[in-house]
Amino acid sequence: MFRVLTFFLSTFIFILKFQINEAFSTEYDIRKLNLSDSSFLNFNKILTQSCASKLFSKKVREHSSYPKFGSVKNWKFICKKLNKNSNNKNFIIENFKAISLSDKKQLLTGYYEPTIKISNVKTNIFRYPLLRYSKDMIFERRKINKTFRDQDVLYWTDDQIDLFFLQIQGSGVGEYKSGKKVKISYAGNNGFPYTSIGKVMIEKGYLKKEAVTLQSIKNWLRNNTNRKDEVLNKNKRYIFFKSSPFFKKGPIGAMGRNLIPDISVAIDSKIYPFGIPFVMKTNYKKHDLLAFAHDTGSAIKGFNRADLFVGSGRAAEKVAGDLKKQLLLISLVPIIR
Repeated sequence: MFRVLTFFLSTFIFILKFQINEAFSTEYDIRKLNLSDSSFLNFNKILTQSCASKLFSKKVREHSSYPKFGSVKNWKFICKKLNKNSNNKNFIIENFKAISLSDKKQLLTGYYEPTIKISNVKTNIFRYPLLRYSKDMIFERRKINKTFRDQDVLYWTDDQIDLFFLQIQGSGVGEYKSGKKVKISYAGNNGFPYTSIGKVMIEKGYLKKEAVTLQSIKNWLRNNTNRKDEVLNKNKRYIFFKSSPFFKKGPIGAMGRNLIPDISVAIDSKIYPFGIPFVMKTNYKKHDLLAFAHDTGSAIKGFNRADLFVGSGRAAEKVAGDLKKQLLLISLVPIIR
């Protein structure tokens, strides 16, 4: 039985690697991508950090696509050329080629680090639990909310809707009444697939497709308390948390490094390795940016699907909630001329 499973797993990995490496690709002239000068400002800094990390080379080399997005040899060559003059378009033109694996546009959305009020003690107000991971709690959302035990509770919060969206984002900041803060991080999930409640609300006629934003969903849930649980429970996936001391740097993405606003993107990690740079081309100049693959997510599927980290707090929540743009994701691949 083990040999059969090993065979099928090996076959799947081989097919996936073949599909990525043999995928249709288009090469773009970097000079014609019309990126603003400001989009190059952090390129040197972020790439230098990647070059200094053994994790970057490891992620690139071990990915099923290797060496489509650059060999370790080519990346090391580029890393040695980095200097204070690398923050300009000419450096990228001379040392990279720009390729897209598909000309079918998908979607750019945004995500953020939310802040949620917390308490160590359950009260009439703080009555919604943030739960620790437990292998005894692998049920769908509805059952978890009915059967959790007090020892499973990490913190209590005062807002069920904010808690739900903390789970969607995967991490955040917990704030006590005193103002003290803690980091709240992803600790696991219940194994159920993610379901977008926005799509559910469209199908049920609760919201029109063109009107769906993070804020419109929150407003509807707050104004329709009799149907709130019905909608929330359609997403059977449940996220568990852990806590750590607060620090001002951004949350840590799936690559294992801190996320940077308007630079870090979540991509489909089955297609792209972590750490590589991209040019994002949208139908809105503001979001035509140079970005780096620092994260992934269960809803991020496809060659041209990405989620841009936009920051922390309420202002970032508004930006993330409104961000929906058509996207062409163009990877920058190192070359030796």
